[in-house]
Amino acid sequence: MAPPRNDRKKGKGAGGKTDLRPDRKQFKRHRKEDAAGEQGDGDGKLQQSAAPGSAALLAAASDEADFPRGGRSLLSKDEMAEARAEAEQDFEREGKKGKGKRKRRGGESSGFGEDDDLGTLFGGATTGKLPRFANRITVKNISPNMKLWGVVIEVNQKDIVLSLPGGIRGFVRSEDVCDIALQENRKDSENSLCAEVVHVGQLVPCIVLRVDDDKKEGKVNRRVWLSLRLSVLYRGFSLDGLQEGMVLTAQVKSIEDHGYILHFGVSSFSGFMQKDDKENVKIERRQLMQCVVKAIDKTRAIVHLSFDKDLLSKSIIKDLKGLSIDHLIPGMMVNARIHSVLENGVMLSFFTYFSGTVDIFNLLNSFPSGNWKDDYSKNKKNLKAGDIYDKSKVLRIHDVSDKDAKNLDKFKEGSSLRVRILGVRNLEGVAIGTVKDSAFEGSVFTHDDVKPGMLVRAKVATVEPFGAIVQFSSGVKALCPLPHMSELEYVVKPPKKFKVGAELLFRVLGCKSKRVTVTYKKSLVKSKLDVLASYADAKNGLVTHGWITKIEKHGCFVKFYNGVQGFVSRSDLGLEAGTEAENVYHVGQVVKCRIINVIPASRKLNVSFVISHNRVIPIDTPKLGSIVSGVVERLTPAAVVVSVNGFSKGTILNEHLADHHGQAAKVKNLLKPGHEFNQLLVLDIEGQNLVLSAKHSLINCANDIPSEISQMHPGVVVHGYICNIIEAGCFVRFLGHLTGFSPKDKAVDRRIERLSDAFYVGQSVRSHILSVNAETARVKLALQQSMCSSTDSSFIQGYFLLDQKIAALKYSSNDWAHTFGIGSLVEGEVGAIEEYGIILNFKDHPDVVGLIEHHQLGGSSVEMGSSVKGLVLDLSDGVVNLSLKPELIGSVRNVGKKKKRQRAAVAELELHEEVNAVVEIIKESYVVLSIPEYNYAIGFAPLMDYNSQLLPHHHYDNGQRITVVVGNIPSSDSSGRLILLPKASAQYSALSESKRAKKKSGYKIGSLVEAEIIDIKPLELLLQFGGNLHGRIHITEVLEEDSDVHPFSKLRIGQKLTARIVAVAEPSGKSGKNFKWELSIRPCIVKGEFEELTAQKEQKHTTNEIIGPHLHGRVHYTEIVDSWVAEPLSGFHEGQFVKCKVLSVSRSSEGSLRVDLSLRSSNLIRDSNNSGLVDDLAICTSRIEKIKDLLPGTEIKGYVKNVNSKGCFIMLSRMVEARITLSNLSDEYVENPQKDFPVGMLVHGRVLSTDPSSGRVEVSLRTTTGSKLEKLDDISYSDLHVGDIIDGQVKRVESFGLFVTIRRSELVGLCHVSELSDEPVVDINSCYKAGDMVKAKILKIDEKRHRVSLGMKKSYFDSDLTADTNDDEDDESALMDISVAPQMVEYHNRNLVHRKAKPMASVPPLQVSLDESEGSDLEEDNNNKGLEIANGTEANAKKNDKQLKKEARKQRELEISAMEERALQGDVPQTPDDFEKLVRSSPNSSFVWIKYMATLLDLADVEKARAVAERALKTIIPREEEEKLNVWVAYFNLENEYGGPREDAVKKVFQRALQYCDPKKLHLALLAMYERTEQYELADELLDRMTKRFKTSCKIWLCRIQFALKQGKDVEYIKAIVNRALLSLPHRKRIKFLSQTAILEFKCGEIRLGDIEVIRALFERVTCLTLPPKKMQFLFKKYLNFEKSLGQDNERIQLVQQKAIEYVQSSLPSQDNP
Repeated sequence: MAPPRNDRKKGKGAGGKTDLRPDRKQFKRHRKEDAAGEQGDGDGKLQQSAAPGSAALLAAASDEADFPRGGRSLLSKDEMAEARAEAEQDFEREGKKGKGKRKRRGGESSGFGEDDDLGTLFGGATTGKLPRFANRITVKNISPNMKLWGVVIEVNQKDIVLSLPGGIRGFVRSEDVCDIALQENRKDSENSLCAEVVHVGQLVPCIVLRVDDDKKEGKVNRRVWLSLRLSVLYRGFSLDGLQEGMVLTAQVKSIEDHGYILHFGVSSFSGFMQKDDKENVKIERRQLMQCVVKAIDKTRAIVHLSFDKDLLSKSIIKDLKGLSIDHLIPGMMVNARIHSVLENGVMLSFFTYFSGTVDIFNLLNSFPSGNWKDDYSKNKKNLKAGDIYDKSKVLRIHDVSDKDAKNLDKFKEGSSLRVRILGVRNLEGVAIGTVKDSAFEGSVFTHDDVKPGMLVRAKVATVEPFGAIVQFSSGVKALCPLPHMSELEYVVKPPKKFKVGAELLFRVLGCKSKRVTVTYKKSLVKSKLDVLASYADAKNGLVTHGWITKIEKHGCFVKFYNGVQGFVSRSDLGLEAGTEAENVYHVGQVVKCRIINVIPASRKLNVSFVISHNRVIPIDTPKLGSIVSGVVERLTPAAVVVSVNGFSKGTILNEHLADHHGQAAKVKNLLKPGHEFNQLLVLDIEGQNLVLSAKHSLINCANDIPSEISQMHPGVVVHGYICNIIEAGCFVRFLGHLTGFSPKDKAVDRRIERLSDAFYVGQSVRSHILSVNAETARVKLALQQSMCSSTDSSFIQGYFLLDQKIAALKYSSNDWAHTFGIGSLVEGEVGAIEEYGIILNFKDHPDVVGLIEHHQLGGSSVEMGSSVKGLVLDLSDGVVNLSLKPELIGSVRNVGKKKKRQRAAVAELELHEEVNAVVEIIKESYVVLSIPEYNYAIGFAPLMDYNSQLLPHHHYDNGQRITVVVGNIPSSDSSGRLILLPKASAQYSALSESKRAKKKSGYKIGSLVEAEIIDIKPLELLLQFGGNLHGRIHITEVLEEDSDVHPFSKLRIGQKLTARIVAVAEPSGKSGKNFKWELSIRPCIVKGEFEELTAQKEQKHTTNEIIGPHLHGRVHYTEIVDSWVAEPLSGFHEGQFVKCKVLSVSRSSEGSLRVDLSLRSSNLIRDSNNSGLVDDLAICTSRIEKIKDLLPGTEIKGYVKNVNSKGCFIMLSRMVEARITLSNLSDEYVENPQKDFPVGMLVHGRVLSTDPSSGRVEVSLRTTTGSKLEKLDDISYSDLHVGDIIDGQVKRVESFGLFVTIRRSELVGLCHVSELSDEPVVDINSCYKAGDMVKAKILKIDEKRHRVSLGMKKSYFDSDLTADTNDDEDDESALMDISVAPQMVEYHNRNLVHRKAKPMASVPPLQVSLDESEGSDLEEDNNNKGLEIANGTEANAKKNDKQLKKEARKQRELEISAMEERALQGDVPQTPDDFEKLVRSSPNSSFVWIKYMATLLDLADVEKARAVAERALKTIIPREEEEKLNVWVAYFNLENEYGGPREDAVKKVFQRALQYCDPKKLHLALLAMYERTEQYELADELLDRMTKRFKTSCKIWLCRIQFALKQGKDVEYIKAIVNRALLSLPHRKRIKFLSQTAILEFKCGEIRLGDIEVIRALFERVTCLTLPPKKMQFLFKKYLNFEKSLGQDNERIQLVQQKAIEYVQSSLPSQDNP
């Protein structure tokens, strides 16, 4: 080691004692400092001794630490020995002094303290004496920044547990594990981070962060918190301190192709480790690993390392000059020399001046041999806490005091003992055990001994609202949740048995992550059944106990031990028929279960409450889908319980009593026990209970309803019922558990918001199978009426059959049904005349009521008590509907007897025949019709179907004629009804071929017929001729082509016409069965020779067939007129008849027909072969059909199709479109393309480019080609002159002025901000923006520097105006006046604006009820103002200046607000475009932005409102803090109203706003919003945070108190807040706080009416104060008014007056001193 620099020149002669003394003293001083530093840093077990002994030597070593040098030490052996002797003498003298001091203090007799005897970390270095014992690391002597060596014993989710020397446990939080995760802002799960960095059993160096005192149950346990972050561990490390062979801990930063980039936590160097093909260990990113330094590249600051284990075990750090204790890292291997042998270890010295101790646990009996790895793995034992070893041998007894030595006589070396492991010191390889007998008694010693289902005794430690904490005899604690503390259903509070200290018997529910849960439920504790603690233990047939956790309609969820959960289906609940699970079981109930199915891999468990699995199944048990009969046993609120076959039980849910929703309720109300159901369908079998249905639709189609997925085929329509409805669709159930799903878009034809409005659970439906997936057992269905409509009359037939059953249940006698047959004549007496009809009574049937609606009177008049005879139209629920129409009654009289008439008319009808009917009565579910063609036979047509019961049905009017199809012909039974179906619902709508042939045979094309108009539609006439034949006349076949009169204007329904048949009858309509003849009544066809026009008419008919009443054609915008006009639609109106030409006919992918038409006269005339007219139209502009016909430079015209901010698209023809970019829209700057180029505008441009392959055409509307030569005039600086008026465009806006590009040139001039206006410009950005066109005057030209100075003041142009100025110049100057600065015009009207109301009223509230500057302070300032001015001090003058500036600033804000308000009132914006103009003129006005947002919210456009808020925050300049604050407040008001979820949305905006605005104002604004919207919980949480963050703010504490008073908090709560505030507030604010608190309590509290004596005492106190005269006058007036208001004691009034007089006299100046 080289000597210090100041001694180097002296050589040996300079090494004497005299020269070394000053250095020795200096060394002593440094030694104390170093020792103190080491005590603070705590660098592990290592300590730096004074081995060299010489001050000069150590000073040189200190010098070399900073400037390391090579070579040997310059001191000789004699000099070294002399220095050592001096050092020892010094240490002896210090030891004697310390000994004497200790003796004087009455301390210990020896020179060594107790810690020195036991061995401390620093004792030997300070005394110079050898310690008796080796150093120990304990919790007491561990301090922060100490480096330790540890073993990873646990890797948890949020921390890592290390085993440190001495058996100490240390903890590493996840944020202290890795540097790389912090740099990357890692957000994924923390447990994966810990597992990625280290693994259990890994040796790692660590550093102590802090030692906390963990106080629990009166005991103080110190917890050591560590860090594995290399940046902390290697702090101060540099590349110069590294050496080859040094072992370091590194972290894998990244994995490259050839190796690994390693991280050491310092930025001065990094590491690289090459990949090895022989690597057995997989290395992952972020992994912490030990490496040895192989080479150091100082040029690139890279350290090359190796991970070879053999090399790691042999690498020893070398002794380098200048090596400090900071370079020593736990885990490094060093060569050491034994200095001395201690009682429990040895003392070592290494690196010349470092010493350390090794205790007995870290010493080996012999040096390791070459096969130490094999020996280690052979003798290694995995010890765990709680393990018992019966034959353990005593090796040595030490560290025993004399008192305890007597008790150890039975323990001798070599004897065998029974030991239980308490813990393991992983680092030393030593286990700590106990031989106490009590340690072997309990079944639970550690958490590992806890097994689910075991019985344990434990004492109650604490009782909490959520449960009880119990403790086992071994100290392990567990939780007994509140629901498991009793067998009761609702456990509100812990039972009385749970008292602290009580010992109870529990059963363990589970143990996860050392969290033990137990139960006190007696059923579980006393259970003798097997415990189910894992899915692997679950076997079919196993019977065990569990407890219910959830009850659903379809079953229950049951939980077992250790988190195992199973499901019990409804069929396995063991319920009786008609019983609900909620009425039998409850959550938390202990139940006995039987395992019926288990899949351990997927953790699925099926359980049954039916324990006996050998159930007797009767031989004749009904099968699924069979028809049975049953007798009603009892009724429940939700179902009907029936008995099937005498012993089987069945359940009919209320929804399954009828197909019609309304009839099910009627049947349920009439059913009684004993009623027999003849036909019931078995839907499902739940154990011994049958699920049945009485639906007519399901019973009729029982054989067609599938029960397995293999029976489902796409395209088939099957019957089922709705079992569940969710937002996404409906579930349809068939037989058993076979279920299909219909998505929302496939459930109804028209889109609806909620499916529950269209369907109900239990509804009968017809479902169309779309797809079947047998692998996933999923079936997709469609319930749309268009695909699933009934093809027969089953729905209405079932309705009438059930209606008859309801009548039979309701009325004992059913004779009236035979008396009042449909179509028969009955006689009754008029009982009443009501608004809805005539009420009839029948003598023979008093329980039956007759009803004649007013439209069925047929012109007859009836009187009270008169007898009338009417025709029976319908009978239902004891009400008979009658008719007095003459044609109906006459039909019966003509035939004769009552029933023969109906049967005779119906007999002529044929099934599926199409007939015309008249609506007589409209009921809720059906309509009553009469068929005039068949002697007015009465029929019934349904208004709804299975799938459309809740959907809107077709509307009919009384007397309306409709076309129906015969669906069912009644039998000879008198109760039968004729069922008619609407045409859309009929499967067959045509007569038989033979009958149709007979009716058609008499007509052919060209025949003249007499037809009657039966209906007039917008585009066609419907006629009837030849008995029952129908025809139609298209609107074009009524008048001649040149007629201007509406074709149907003179035609009426019922009018008879002579028409000619022009086409054969063909099927039409959706069903294809509606046959109609095509007729014509055009005069030229009816009167002329038809044969000559046959070909032409057939051809024309074809055209009419395409563009007929059922189809629509489309006319493109360019095909309306020939010429290019601005508004091609101006000559047309809706309903106008036009001639058109079919250009093309195509079909879409969905099958719809698309027809393209043209109204251009040139196309119509060309078709007429009129060559003369064609020549005249040659000037018409042709349409471009193909892109290849266009060439660059071609001039074109077109109409704007759509436009956006980037440009627009135009239509050149119906086949070609073109694009125009924003830059090509105009030669001038386009500010608003949507406004300047609206949709439909005619434009004229030039083709720039075409691309036929992609179909793109680029067009420009600019008059120039865009080239630089054409765009610019050759204008130079010499062409410009001072005083010229030029036009230009703003290029850029700066704070000091505008850069203006002179028009038609590339020259740019600057208009300084002082030259913009005659008035000062407040905000240049609000007046101008880039792209604005302006007019300016040239003030100065500097050709050398290429600068032009411009001026835009209005005065410059006013002086140049003359009387001879033309109109254009006037317009330009007027435009210029407006554009110069809008705010300047408003500047002159400030006084007028002042008188208007404040415009910020509509802004969301930003104010709170309290202000930072209170009124009392301001009032006092005003009262003392005159005194301050009189004193004339400089400080008061400055204060007044500040107040004046503040008032001026407020005045200016009011002026700006008034200007904004006036601008809005003058021209109130209504549309977003108006607001866009306004925000451009006032971009820094929060008022305008918020108005814009409010307008968008009124239009229900929340997203655009958010976008406007974001724009406002970006646009408003930073110095406008108040304006930005207003927008932020409006923003989180918006999110509070429309955000989802609202609370999270507001918090996100609020957190963003905190980065830009004053936090205190922002918190107050958020608080005001919470209070306004009554979100008191959030307001309370916010106030808690505010009082912590702004604890020195008086306003915040006053807000807290005001909120508490409004919420009605008690006095103690208010006092607590006041006490907290007084502790937090500064002294200068406490008086203000207390006074304002009193005012708030008076205003908001309940102390308004106080004690009179207290008030008087308060007045007495305040009138005795020394206050200004005005305030005293105010107080005396208040006092006097108070006494007068009482009006009781005149003496008190006089007393107050006397006090006031005394005060006035005392305040007057003395007469002696005038």
